[in-house]
Amino acid sequence: MKGLGSHILLIPGELEDTNRKLSLSTDVIRAASVLVLSPERDRRSLAFLPPIRSTARSDCVGLIDLPETPLRSRYGRIVPRLNTYDQFLAAWFIDMVRELSHDQPLDIALFEQWRQTPDTQPPVLMSSRRLIKDSRIGTRLSRLASQFKNPLIKDLEFHVGPETATRCRLPSFSAPSPSRKSVNGFKPPR
Repeated sequence: MKGLGSHILLIPGELEDTNRKLSLSTDVIRAASVLVLSPERDRRSLAFLPPIRSTARSDCVGLIDLPETPLRSRYGRIVPRLNTYDQFLAAWFIDMVRELSHDQPLDIALFEQWRQTPDTQPPVLMSSRRLIKDSRIGTRLSRLASQFKNPLIKDLEFHVGPETATRCRLPSFSAPSPSRKSVNGFKPPR
């Protein structure tokens, strides 16, 4: 069996269809988060959240209410060239990434997105506390920075521009040391 993995798996459609599609898949699916982008919500279908979470081997599953009319109202005036439901979903996801990039945890980012899309129901999220904590960009960057101190990679050099180094709280160096290995001209501190 081939495996399919992702951090965020977006599935447009109804919960019942999503559950059926995932359970019929011949691939092993692993996703940190599964977000079902539903054009309409049937509260009775919330019973499908736990099976979807289990099938996708995820720490989080969410149902996001995204009917076309509120999306068209939100994005149609801002970006007139958007005219299909899929384009509105893509615009919503870009805004979702923008919310996450402000160091918001997943639950807060989803709530902020909901507040900006009138006439929709609030999102439903079933998640582990660990995933919510780890979903903040700052947490992920701190973990990445600590991995640079790992003995297996501490002797490698990476090219990291000054702006990226500042964001990751890494010192920037103008010249690599000749005594250590270099990858793209940047050498992490010892």
